This record gives sequence, C-alpha cells and structure tokens, in this order.
Amino acid sequence: SNFRYLNFLNFRSGRGMEDLSQYPVFPWVLADFESTVTPSEIMRRGTPTEKRSYFRDLSKPMGMIGNDERVQSFEVRFREAPLLDSTVPPFYYGSHYSNSGIVMNMLLRLQPFTDEARALQGGRFDLPDRIFSSIREAWNSCTRDTSDVRELLPEFYSLPEFLLHHSDRPFGRRQDGHEVGDVVLPPWARDAYHFVHEHRAALEGPDVSRQLHGWIDLIWGWKQQGPA
Repeated sequence: SNFRYLNFLNFRSGRGMEDLSQYPVFPWVLADFESTVTPSEIMRRGTPTEKRSYFRDLSKPMGMIGNDERVQSFEVRFREAPLLDSTVPPFYYGSHYSNSGIVMNMLLRLQPFTDEARALQGGRFDLPDRIFSSIREAWNSCTRDTSDVRELLPEFYSLPEFLLHHSDRPFGRRQDGHEVGDVVLPPWARDAYHFVHEHRAALEGPDVSRQLHGWIDLIWGWKQQGPA
C-alpha cells in the first residue's frame, strides 16, 4: 500500500518516531476541506475537473501551492536573499515541512506529546489560537501563510484518537470564543474515525497513486534541489 511504502521510505531515510526532529512525514493529499462530498464519492463519481480541485497537486511542494501572490513572494525571496547577505545561499522557504514543533502541535492531544508541548512552552500550553484546532484552518495556513509549508504525519492516515481531546487539561479559549477541544473536521466527516478511514482511502486511491511519485521525489529524490 502507499501508506506502508511511505513508512518504509521514512524509516529507511532515518526518520522515526523516537526523534521529533526527524518524525515521519506524509503528504497532504486533499485540497478541498470545505466540500460535503467524501473522498470515496469523488473517486467513484467525480469528473476530471472536480478531482483536480479536490486532490492536491503532488508535483509541487506546499510553498508552491496557493495564490499567485504567495508563490511570487517566495520567488522574490529566492532572488533577493543573496543581495541582503552574500554569505547566505538563495532559499525559498524560511521554515520546514516538518520539525519537532509541528509534530507536538499536531499531536498535542496524545501523550507524551501533551507534556512535551507544555514543557516547550515553559510549563503551559501555547496560545489557544496557535493550537492545531481545525484541519481546514491548517490547510488554509499551509496554502496562504508564507511562514507555513508543513506537511502531515502518519497519524492523519492511521490514528483517529489524535484528533480527540480526552484529557482533563484545558487548552484554553480562542479569540473567537470557541473552546479548544476536538479537532474540527471537514464537513463530510461524521467523526474522527470516519475522517481517518476516508483520508486513508484517498491516500491509497488511484488519483493519489498516479502522482505520489512526484511528492516522493520532492522529499527524498532529485527534486530536493533545483527549480521549485
């Protein structure tokens, strides 16, 4: 399966769950988290046009997905970085697709990540508005914010419990008045278990399988360098 193959690539490249700075990385495979239609339904009945807007383009890194203004800002950074400091090689992104902070934030509802996240913030949880609270909001951030190019974790395709807040430790209230609890799911998902089931089906489906090699080349292959 695609899931097992990606796990194999992660572990063979030195990534593992015992090191949060080298935690396994998985791709975003969907691009529409506002639809009421499940991935399974789109794969069965969707038109080519619907599928293109529903599934992520895996030939591009997250930094090259989004509106033209965001993409252009990365291009400008790459051109102008050497002008600001000749000792710094040109670069597109000032952040990474995976790091320990991303892992702890996304897995905050699971131990030992709950305690690790508190320790990182000096004994308290991060500000409620910065806690991973909604899959749609996370996707919007990754495609609109120039400081966010994160990918996903294997738990998004295998472990529904990471989306559920079972702890008695409060995460706080956001500025919009909502208490941070379970992660808010796309409209098509009945619950966390349904979300992971459908998300895994999308990962294993033909629409992702046809283009997954492009993402693998971005993370482990020849596309790690060269034009974005």
